Amino acid sequence: HEPWITSFAVNQDTSEMVVGVCTRGSCAGGMSAPSPSGELTLFRSTDGGVTWADYGALTGDVYISGGIRNGEIMVARYLQEPPATVPPGGTPRPPKAPEYYFYPSGEAIPTPAGADGYWQPVILPGGDVAWRTHDGRLVDPAGGQIAATGGSFRYLPRVYAAQGGIALEWGYDEVQRNYLAVFDADGRTGSVFRFP
Repeated sequence: HEPWITSFAVNQDTSEMVVGVCTRGSCAGGMSAPSPSGELTLFRSTDGGVTWADYGALTGDVYISGGIRNGEIMVARYLQEPPATVPPGGTPRPPKAPEYYFYPSGEAIPTPAGADGYWQPVILPGGDVAWRTHDGRLVDPAGGQIAATGGSFRYLPRVYAAQGGIALEWGYDEVQRNYLAVFDADGRTGSVFRFP
């Protein structure tokens, strides 16, 4: 088995980084399905990537989902279900959305009502977790709106956390244009850019 990097997380000032390396079996984050015997070995740097130390391991269907808050990484666990028996002409059930939590504490990150757990949440400046919705909004853990783009997305919106605010990039199905909006820490739009 050739080890490979499946996922990583970086804090806002890039001083802290965690990398997940698949060291056994099949791990979440790649082109193949994760296996219960898969092992994701974690390596952590607290000096911007100059030095690295072992940070533990995650097993099974778990992967790093991108953010670091107070020294903990946000991870997701795929919820594997046994194959459903679909009657002739029936529709198979979609897989469940992942469960998110912080490692190593195990603190759960519940998906708020109206948010889409299939799209990875993001950690905003200040440590709050934000979630995407199907109708183009970004919501807080209570489901309150942080920002809105005003329409359904052509592709998964990308959220970039930056010191003092966030930037949200999206595109619409109706038009072949992309947008980038910069919001301050209070959720007010500072600038909006359109590009083909």
